[in-house]
Amino acid sequence: MKSFLKKLHIKSNHSPLPTPTPKSDDDELNKPSLSSSITGWLNSVTTKKSQSPKSTQGFMEEEERQVQLALELSAKEDPEAVQIEAVKEISCLEDNRLPDVVSSRYWNYSALGYDDKIVDGFYDLYGVLAGPTSSKMPSLVELQGTPVSDNVTWEAVLVNKAADSKLSELEQRALEMAVKSISESIDCAGQNLVQRLAVLVSDHMGGPFRNPENMLIAWRDFSSRLKGTIGSMVLPLGSLKIGMARHRALLFKVLADSVGIPCCLVKGRQYAGSDKDAMNFIKLGDG
Repeated sequence: MKSFLKKLHIKSNHSPLPTPTPKSDDDELNKPSLSSSITGWLNSVTTKKSQSPKSTQGFMEEEERQVQLALELSAKEDPEAVQIEAVKEISCLEDNRLPDVVSSRYWNYSALGYDDKIVDGFYDLYGVLAGPTSSKMPSLVELQGTPVSDNVTWEAVLVNKAADSKLSELEQRALEMAVKSISESIDCAGQNLVQRLAVLVSDHMGGPFRNPENMLIAWRDFSSRLKGTIGSMVLPLGSLKIGMARHRALLFKVLADSVGIPCCLVKGRQYAGSDKDAMNFIKLGDG
């Protein structure tokens, strides 16, 4: 098991993207190794804790619990199920951000860095808000309380694996892919896994993105029907069988976070060339 953890670990001490200036009140919501040892990984966790003066005692205790659990898993036999659980525990060490904080950062700055992890409760808001409070990101409760209507000029997508069985299934498949990639090729496991995750996302969200206009028509029709079915303007990410670039990039980031691939998520004109688009940056090996 220790050898598996050595192979699977991907360093995550990358600097996040430069922080652009927050949007003004009049803006739209979308603006323009596979190496190292278990000892090194544990040392990095210890170092990270010592360099975080704002960390609470509770969070430090939680990190220690996660480390101990990972070590216990490493001492067990090596079936695939145990390997997958080990991947989950390692990735959980980085999930130290509250979902509303990460949601607000993505809404304000259109970017999430390598160390920003998307956790349950994160929601992506896109579109145009009206009214005197349009410069402030509405809470998830406010969005979920909005009656279903075709006249609403925004959309919201929610990440919640605990309540979204389809998203949870996608995460499980991603974890299985991670184990398979390691067993097939140590040298290029990360590259193979990235490609497989991209295909998984594409297959789940309507296939290759060849014609943006046709995809937009299909998305509008699908999302309208889905809102009526679930009775909410907030759509579960896992339920999106049709997805635009912004939805695909978000799903890829969620899955990449699950398997420990350093992944940036950016959106808007200044990063992706269009207010409607989003994209990912991946860092592997030596960068």
